[in-house]
Amino acid sequence: MTSGEHGYDYSYNFVLIGTLIAAAVELVLVPVFGMYSDTIGRKKVYAWGAAVMGVWGFIYFALLDSGVTWLAFVALCLGLIPHAMHYGP
Repeated sequence: MTSGEHGYDYSYNFVLIGTLIAAAVELVLVPVFGMYSDTIGRKKVYAWGAAVMGVWGFIYFALLDSGVTWLAFVALCLGLIPHAMHYGP
């Protein structure tokens, strides 16, 4: 949260709320991706998670660097979805 506050000039509360929403989204999605891994296979879900994670890093920092507050908030809120794809299986 310090890098969001100092590196990107977003307030501490802004970064905190975005991170809390991302954690809530991940809380719901970990069992969902676990269910997907039971139906289509762990390797496929994990491979898709790795692919999404590789692409998401570029999109994430582009959204943070855009300077548009709502885009940065969306990036923070959606940032843990690829993480959930790895922890679900």
